[in-house]
Amino acid sequence: GMERVRPELERMLLNRHPGMGLDFLQRVGILGILLPEVQLTVGFDETCQVHHKDIWAHTRQVVMQAKPSAAIRWAAPLHDIGKVWTRTVDDQQKVHFLRHEEMSALLFRGIAARLRFDERLADRIHYLIANHSRVNMYSGEWTDSAVRRLMRDTDDRLDDLLLLSRADITSKQERRVERLVRQLDELDLRIAALREEANRKPLLPKGAGETIMKHFGLPPSPIIGTLKKSLESAIEEGRVPPDRPVEEYLGFLQELIRNSSN
Repeated sequence: GMERVRPELERMLLNRHPGMGLDFLQRVGILGILLPEVQLTVGFDETCQVHHKDIWAHTRQVVMQAKPSAAIRWAAPLHDIGKVWTRTVDDQQKVHFLRHEEMSALLFRGIAARLRFDERLADRIHYLIANHSRVNMYSGEWTDSAVRRLMRDTDDRLDDLLLLSRADITSKQERRVERLVRQLDELDLRIAALREEANRKPLLPKGAGETIMKHFGLPPSPIIGTLKKSLESAIEEGRVPPDRPVEEYLGFLQELIRNSSN
């Protein structure tokens, strides 16, 4: 039955030479029985009067370049199957595959049902297929809040999406490959920095400035900021203990004020 097929295919996709496995299945005619949606990409580019990339060749390369995790190695051969159903040629003789991501994801629902995928894995794969173009929209012009929005929207799927996007780079033009890789490297760094920033606990509790003003009878002024910065440095350098209520730092600040006025 079909339930035996999925683990076998998965084992093939996760081994060291999945491209060879796919080629073999295609040559002997098994691919068309098990994954007709993928078989349809074979030679599809030859049915167009305008040249476009060979989706089957691209698919095999993406699978070979993909990190060997189940979700990514399944999304790789299936991410572009919707292109067969969405190809159009415009007046300028340019080929488009508008919203092929949605079509690929829709076709995957059928595959998941047919091959009896585990629901959680199917959900991850579906998400990757439906969103595989999200990360490629990135450019250096993005603001931090745009990167944060991407992080928020994609949540715990972002790392998988980034890995799939890396695998999806198969251009024959070296300059183009270099540019795309550089963009992904830059995005990786920005995400790491923003994650670190989000994980950093503030050194002083909320309302610290208010407490300091009240205690010393100071008006709102740059002095408050200066005092807070000095206190934060002292905490970072271990001269005063961390994570205490502001009240416990007032003595330290008293000293600072006394020393600066001398």
